[in-house]
Amino acid sequence: MGVIFLSSVCLGGTKPATPFYPFGSTDLATIRTISQAEKIPDSPDLKLAWQIYSQVQGSWKPGASKPEKQVLDNLAELKRKLEDTPKPKWLEDALKSYPPKKGNVHFPDKVGDETFVEQKDSVEFQNQKALGIIYLAEHELDRPDAAQSAGRYLTVLSLKHPWDWELHALYARLLVDSGAAEPAFRTAVAGIFMNPKPDLEDFQFLAFVAMVYRRDQPEVVLQIIKDAAVDEKTGEEAAKRASELFKSKGDVRNVPLKGPPSR
Repeated sequence: MGVIFLSSVCLGGTKPATPFYPFGSTDLATIRTISQAEKIPDSPDLKLAWQIYSQVQGSWKPGASKPEKQVLDNLAELKRKLEDTPKPKWLEDALKSYPPKKGNVHFPDKVGDETFVEQKDSVEFQNQKALGIIYLAEHELDRPDAAQSAGRYLTVLSLKHPWDWELHALYARLLVDSGAAEPAFRTAVAGIFMNPKPDLEDFQFLAFVAMVYRRDQPEVVLQIIKDAAVDEKTGEEAAKRASELFKSKGDVRNVPLKGPPSR
């Protein structure tokens, strides 16, 4: 798999202090304004894919309770439906030429420009995203080749719509499983900064991923939290939880899953 790329709590108007900020000199407010404007409400199929994914999380763990038959039936039915749906040409072309060649991913300069219009969310895109999530759900069930299918889809979708912070979080999770610690960390960081309003769960996920890559440098993730939090209360609580995690030397083999987004 490849990779797509204030002195107090940052309120989104300046370039973050962390050297891991992936958007150069572009300020955070601009990035989040664009990423929020490009997104539309989830389609029914995408909502169902998120639900199924949440119901099978952790199924691979020894001793974990297995999903009910109805959940597995819903997964199979949605997978069949989405795979039978004609793929858009851009996706067919990307899958045929996979893995993608390395290159720069362009982000819109402003809402409404040519790149923005090309990358804007759509039901067509969301249904392909739903299929990627279903493949990731199968990976949670430890099914053969599911990780490869999920990796291909998440890579291609992230290149087509690089602003999608949910894709970045899901992809980071898959990269952790593949042992790619640094790419997982950088992908999770990109998702945090694209997310218009990261919550405590988002920051907890970032902290666990950081444990894999920067286990002896908690200050790295604390600075990112400081830069990315949109309000002081969330930033302080997220930093507290991250600090406790690093002190406890949590088991990096059990990075929490990035589940369905809060709405």
